[in-house]
Amino acid sequence: MPFLAEFTMPSGNTYQLKDEYARNLIKELLNFHEWLGITTTPLVDGSTTNPILISGEEVTATEGDVATYQNDEFVYSSVGTWQKFANLSGLGALAFKNSASGSYTPAGTVSGTAVTMSKTTVKNNTSAGSMPTFTVSGETLIITDGSVPTFEDVSVATDVNSVTDPSFSGTPATITVE
Repeated sequence: MPFLAEFTMPSGNTYQLKDEYARNLIKELLNFHEWLGITTTPLVDGSTTNPILISGEEVTATEGDVATYQNDEFVYSSVGTWQKFANLSGLGALAFKNSASGSYTPAGTVSGTAVTMSKTTVKNNTSAGSMPTFTVSGETLIITDGSVPTFEDVSVATDVNSVTDPSFSGTPATITVE
């Protein structure tokens, strides 16, 4: 990996990396290989212990492998040491689950967007009517009346008067993981 001296965040801010430890840790994380699991082998930053115990079995880590010990995550470095890169204690039990479910009931009210509009009434053609019919019987021409078109009144929006944004009032709720 080339020497990493700086990085630019999506915000556009550029940061200089002066700390060799941070550069090396980023390098190891970019070479992430596999999450081995939760180990019962005590690990601390800089540990050289290898192999480690995962589910009661010895597992030999290689560069880029990740393991969890207690509330900390470690990556196995290219120089044969474990480098701590995360503390999971803030995640509680969720940090050690493959999946989670829970329920959430909002505490408060939510209002949608409200729109008021002006309207006008127009005539809508509901029937085209019919033409008169002409029938010849012998020497007699018979004309039967047709019908006139029919209409109904329909309201049509002509202008938007006001629009209100959605809003929320209430207190935030906590999502619990089961």
